[in-house]
Amino acid sequence: MISVIIPNYNGAKFLREAIDSALDQQGVELEVIVVDDGSTDDSRAILESYGDRIRPIFQHNQGASAARNAGLAIARGEYVKFLDGDDYLLPNALHQQVLQAIELEQNEDKRCVVYGDARLIDADGLIISHNYFPVSKCRGKSSLDEIISQWILTTVPLHRTDLLREVSGFDERMPAAQDYDLSMRLYFAGVRFFYVGELCLVYRHHQSLSRISTMHHSAPSFSRRYAGYKRHLSLASDHFNRRLPSAVKTAFAHVFWEAGRFALRCDQVVIGKRYFSTAASLVSYNYISGGRGYRLICRLLGPVFTETLSATVRRITRPSNSDV
Repeated sequence: MISVIIPNYNGAKFLREAIDSALDQQGVELEVIVVDDGSTDDSRAILESYGDRIRPIFQHNQGASAARNAGLAIARGEYVKFLDGDDYLLPNALHQQVLQAIELEQNEDKRCVVYGDARLIDADGLIISHNYFPVSKCRGKSSLDEIISQWILTTVPLHRTDLLREVSGFDERMPAAQDYDLSMRLYFAGVRFFYVGELCLVYRHHQSLSRISTMHHSAPSFSRRYAGYKRHLSLASDHFNRRLPSAVKTAFAHVFWEAGRFALRCDQVVIGKRYFSTAASLVSYNYISGGRGYRLICRLLGPVFTETLSATVRRITRPSNSDV
């Protein structure tokens, strides 16, 4: 059985599409668990309309990680598929992924995760990209630097329930990047990730910064995220007996750098500089993440000025026209 776990908070607009995409899956036994995280819109009425076809949980607002963990706690399936309330599964995606997982477990071992790809759309349903991962991405076992640099979305893997429970699910202390954190903790618990390539869902990408909770803009939030990234770095260092491969160090440097850029966009300059400093300490040169123009200006004028310039360029031109 596969347990599809859908966290929801005020997502009535897209919720039915997500649930129906799970219920319409063919060739697999499944249960659909929807965890409503304190919604104030019409979500409850939508969930109640499904009767016993789904397993709803209603809780006070605690965040997406807590909602997913609540679903994981009651999951009866051998496998878990996380699905956000504004995304939807493609037909036969679960049947395809469970067959891939079974084959992999027979040929490798059971401490593995299969993950596919996603089509990206915007809030209006228009296609942003036909693939989330680079088309050049190789199928098969993913290296640690790939997992670090090519963020595995929460919704593209098919997880083994026992492995998720072994690492206690999502870390509810992480204010953001919970999917990345989960992948890191699974990897260092001996779980290996295998990319199978096929599209499994449609991911709705909300580009506006204003959609992100202001709680995630605060200095304490960025500090908790920084502490989480440092934990991952420490785990990697221990894993490699304190001799991190250059590809892994570069991948970590880019993660810290991108987080620093986001901190600056949220007016958190002090913690942003801390992220940048950590990135620069990992590798001697290739620690700046961004386009060629951005990297050049960064080296000349520093990341704070460059991010201010980059924000100005984004306001007056389309992102695709900017090399900064």
